[in-house]
Amino acid sequence: MSDRYLSPNWHRFAELKPRLKSGITISAHRYLGEIWYVLRDPVTAQHHRFTPAACKLIAAMDGTMTVDAIWREALEREGEQAPPQGDVQRLLIQLHNADLIMSDIAPGVTEMDVRRASHARQQKAKVFKNPLSMTLPLFNPDRFLQVAARVFGLMPAPLRAALFLAIVVPALVIGFSMRHELFANLSDRLLSVNSLIMLALLTPLIKLWHEFGHGVISRLYGGHVREFGTMLVAFYPMPYVDASASSAFPSKWRRIHVAGAGMLFEFVLAALALYVWSAVEDGLVRALAFNTIIIASVSTLLINGNPLLRFDGYYIFCDLIEMPNLGQRANSYWGYLFQRYLFGAKGLKPETLVLRERIVFLLYAPLSWLYRMIVVFGLAIFVAQQYLLPGILIAVWSLWLSVVVPAFKALRVVFTGEQLAEVRGRAVAITLAGAAALGAVALVPVPLLTSAEGVVWLPENAVVRAGAPGFVTSLSIPSGATVQAGTPLGALGNPLLAGERDIQRLKVSEAQSRIAVDTFGDQTKLALLKRDLEDARAAQARVEEKVRRLELRAGAGGTFVAPEASDLPGRFLAEGTVIGHILPPAASTVRMVVTQDNIELVRGRLRDVEVRLIGDAGRSIGARITREVPAASRELPSAALGSVGGGPFAVDTTDEKGTTTLSRIFQFDLELDEPIPPQFGQRTAIKLRHEPESFAAQVQRRLRQLFLSWFTL
Repeated sequence: MSDRYLSPNWHRFAELKPRLKSGITISAHRYLGEIWYVLRDPVTAQHHRFTPAACKLIAAMDGTMTVDAIWREALEREGEQAPPQGDVQRLLIQLHNADLIMSDIAPGVTEMDVRRASHARQQKAKVFKNPLSMTLPLFNPDRFLQVAARVFGLMPAPLRAALFLAIVVPALVIGFSMRHELFANLSDRLLSVNSLIMLALLTPLIKLWHEFGHGVISRLYGGHVREFGTMLVAFYPMPYVDASASSAFPSKWRRIHVAGAGMLFEFVLAALALYVWSAVEDGLVRALAFNTIIIASVSTLLINGNPLLRFDGYYIFCDLIEMPNLGQRANSYWGYLFQRYLFGAKGLKPETLVLRERIVFLLYAPLSWLYRMIVVFGLAIFVAQQYLLPGILIAVWSLWLSVVVPAFKALRVVFTGEQLAEVRGRAVAITLAGAAALGAVALVPVPLLTSAEGVVWLPENAVVRAGAPGFVTSLSIPSGATVQAGTPLGALGNPLLAGERDIQRLKVSEAQSRIAVDTFGDQTKLALLKRDLEDARAAQARVEEKVRRLELRAGAGGTFVAPEASDLPGRFLAEGTVIGHILPPAASTVRMVVTQDNIELVRGRLRDVEVRLIGDAGRSIGARITREVPAASRELPSAALGSVGGGPFAVDTTDEKGTTTLSRIFQFDLELDEPIPPQFGQRTAIKLRHEPESFAAQVQRRLRQLFLSWFTL
């Protein structure tokens, strides 16, 4: 006999006479094309999967044969295909840990009573460990469900399916056509005081109907449902039935039907509620129907129907892909990978997996955790928008259960787990090094970059404006002509302004005359006259400046462009009215738009700016800020930056120009280090480099901004 069949510890197991405990049932299931045997313990309602070879050994455990005799019998029957002694030992340990075998209590009622008492003690201890989620069994509903299943079974299965479709499909059509009215102001409607009271009253009733669906379908296929009770989820009562007997059904489609029955029953209820909601006027009945729709459809799909959460959808998914106990096995596989390849534990014996199972396990564990975080924190944010403190408590509680507690369990395995005993030093060293590296990544300053967008912009002196109010008397330069800086372009006329200038001149002359008369008179009076003269001269200077601005001159060299030049003579223009532009031969200014999230970094921690033209990303141009447009606004400098024009900023759809943003923005003028072609209005991508900052500080800032954007504090 080969040494690989023998074990040095065989003497500890050889003389034991194990047997299965009373009540254990065995059923054959097919998973991924292979036959497996499922052992179900009716006391604990737990299921355990074994290979055919293991099941042959288990079947021989009747309390009369020793372990050594059972193994030798298998060796004679199967030869080299027989399991080694080490595998038999591991099987016995697995059966013992699952409380499936015994060798010291005679079979009978006493044994079942002992096990039930032990299981009851475990359930009570479980309540005290997690008081936020505990179950309170109430009664045995099996007889009632048996009667209900007989009545339900009077209708043939095809007729039941047709009736379900006849109820649900029209409701889907109606719901889609009225979706805007149905989901308008959803958070305000759901989180109002009246709606919360309705939700609190309706949810247990709807979930009772849900559990009734599980129980009826399970009983329809012959599965006993021996427990109905209430589950206190965060001290809120929710009904439940124990339909775990369906896990022993050989047909996976029956198991899927039982797992999905609760959702199917809820969909029927949601469809009926939708018919009521669409038919009645606003009032109590319509509000009750609306809340029923939300609970029985939206919440059911997001929570019960999602395979990434361990509710109905999870068990349906496990049976569809024929991978039972997917969540636990995926987590165990990730744990094995860490222990084997990161810590170097070579004594581990992993579960035998096919390639398909490994791929699913690698994907499922992180996706399940991520989706659970999204659902929980999404719920916390949804609630906190109306009730801040409960939302924060939900988030903290979820963070504790989903991050802190698993982290402590993982650390306990590293520091005390038996499976890492041989590589404890390496495991601890790698863990501490990883924690130190994580701390370094979080605290060591790293480059801080933000992005913005802008458009190629004309400099301020290239805009030709009316410097003072007046009528256009002439344009001496036609549109399209090349001009130099300071070239006269035309003039405005303003008779009122000319008259005001003459008046101010007379006031100055009058003040000068009074001073000349009283030069040698009262000095106090003379001082007052001199002050009047200064005021008159200041007023004259202001008027003279307005008159001077009536003359239009080019502020920069380039091509004068005035689209309405032929219509300008004789028109009255208010001060500041744009008449035209001087297009320079090259552009050197970019108008940058910065969001409110980044304005603090741009104003106080900017180091350098890099500009790239959209469509010419290979060319990078340095730039510097020369001017900030005062105050925030909601007006974009160009429609090209708005979402309608293909830009990144969401704009008000009612704005025909497409420049009114939904959030506040800040604008800066950038002076480019080198000129670019005069493609004014072209979009640019801008990279802003700031002073380095730790990764933790960057994350903290973004989370704070995100928090403030959700909650107006």
